[in-house]
Amino acid sequence: MIRLLFIFIVFFSFNTLSKEYSNRGFNLKLSLPDNYVILDKVTIEEVQQNVENRVNDDILQKVISSDEQISVLYLVDEVSLITRNDNIMDNISIGTMNYSLEELNESLMQDWCNQRLIDLGNSANREISKFECYLSDRIENSILTKYHQHENQYPNSFQAQYTNWFKPHKVIVITLTCHIETCDNHIDTFHDIVSSIEYYGTFDSLYENISTPINSNEKILAHIEELNTIMKEFTEFSILCNDDLTENGIMSWYMSNCRNYFNSVYLSLSDEEENKKLTAVSTYFEELKNDNTFSKDEEKKYNDLLISNNEIWEVIIAPLNTYKSFNE
Repeated sequence: MIRLLFIFIVFFSFNTLSKEYSNRGFNLKLSLPDNYVILDKVTIEEVQQNVENRVNDDILQKVISSDEQISVLYLVDEVSLITRNDNIMDNISIGTMNYSLEELNESLMQDWCNQRLIDLGNSANREISKFECYLSDRIENSILTKYHQHENQYPNSFQAQYTNWFKPHKVIVITLTCHIETCDNHIDTFHDIVSSIEYYGTFDSLYENISTPINSNEKILAHIEELNTIMKEFTEFSILCNDDLTENGIMSWYMSNCRNYFNSVYLSLSDEEENKKLTAVSTYFEELKNDNTFSKDEEKKYNDLLISNNEIWEVIIAPLNTYKSFNE
């Protein structure tokens, strides 16, 4: 299962990056201009009403047709929702998926760039212009970032793209697509947004919350619920993998469902930094069992949440236990 996030950011004026956006599911945080709205399945009706149902039909169809395997977000302004130039909508897309880190140095990167230029020319059947390609240090704390840009793959279009790894198993691809007549309005903002990107760990928010005293039992219970919600997302992968292992045997471990489980669950939870924060959060909540400030109703909810958490953990590790049983 490939999980993708596409953020289409459309512009019409100079923008200052003053709004922070974070997405725990895709492990990224970045800064955006204030005048951007998020368009997804939840907000699309409201946005349509605000622009009198004149939203670009292409965007509508992409949002409506997105399924469980592909998550889609759009960040747009009202003008660009309803206008295009030569069928091109200026946008930035951000996609993330499980993809192993590429081994590149300056020499290998040059080989990659040469081949990329050939591939672009062959696919477009036209001369590619304004081609640039190199290893980049624009994104802080990344393992590897490569950049390339080109014009004329499609008529009157320009693209610039960063491909980045914060973790060896997960890639983030950030792409600017724009009309050649309007790209100058966007290229600086594009680079600024990329420069603002940070890794946002799955448990970062909870870890930050427990780092300072929590004086409300209601907030404590809400945080435990949040932890359970996060962990339930991992079970989407573990259930599919364990079903395959149970039905088809050990060879299923090398097939797509279990590969997705290994990349999205095992590697994420065994990551040193993620594991440290998860352990700290879990220990903090577990130790609250000795807290005598809970009312009877709060204590019952607390115990129910801990039981649910343990049940979720059993589901998450089930594929590992099943795989282990084949080797016993």
